Amino acid sequence: MLSKLRFVVGAGLIVLAIGYLITTAVRNTSEYYLTINEVGARQSQLSGQMLRVAGRVKAGTISWDPATLTLGFAMVAPPNPD
Repeated sequence: MLSKLRFVVGAGLIVLAIGYLITTAVRNTSEYYLTINEVGARQSQLSGQMLRVAGRVKAGTISWDPATLTLGFAMVAPPNPD
């Protein structure tokens, strides 16, 4: 009887852990990417967060510093396909 109880408790803990991992993964990836306009509108909310942004790299704005491995660039919204 005691071994059956241990099995049920252990299985329950595993199910809870998997549920927690799924919930946090969905919460973190619910928005796959934001557009440049969305980032501009929500800039104060998004400050300091890691983001995926859809856009194009603005020509002539790429800078690379091999000493610090820093890549910088400006992004622009893609043209509307009207």
